[in-house]
Amino acid sequence: MLSAVMRFTARASARRIALAALMGGALLGGAGAAPAVASNATPASADAKPVYSDAAALGKLMFFDPALSASGKMSCASCHSPEHAYGPPNGLAAQLGGADLHQQGRRAVPSLRYVLNRTPIWTHAQAASLSERLSETDHAPVGGFGWDGRFNYLHDQANFPLASEYLSPR
Repeated sequence: MLSAVMRFTARASARRIALAALMGGALLGGAGAAPAVASNATPASADAKPVYSDAAALGKLMFFDPALSASGKMSCASCHSPEHAYGPPNGLAAQLGGADLHQQGRRAVPSLRYVLNRTPIWTHAQAASLSERLSETDHAPVGGFGWDGRFNYLHDQANFPLASEYLSPR
């Protein structure tokens, strides 16, 4: 019985992290979206703010909510700072996190700006022969969501949450 409770708790935690990833992506994906068109088709003023979907608004709240972290002090924006092109806000290659905010992560924080002009399909063409591989320039994988671009849709990424005690161990 205890094992079933632990699995339920783990699944609930994974769902919270997945929802945060999905909503954070909706926030960033909606950042470049056009504002809703009014039915009277009057020109928008220069001071008008874009209207986002409810999902994007929820994503924005979650992106800045530190309650989703283990420490309760760290939001997604703590590492993916909007003021720093959605990248790290300081000179650290890997940010500090964990329950006490003193554990350094294991990887550099990527900017999230790539989601604005993302190629929908992840591909990596590789040369056929060894001589072609030695002579080709860097052909990194492109497109997709996630740190390595493996997910073509936010829904796919949300089903594979980040599992790191430094990010969100809850």
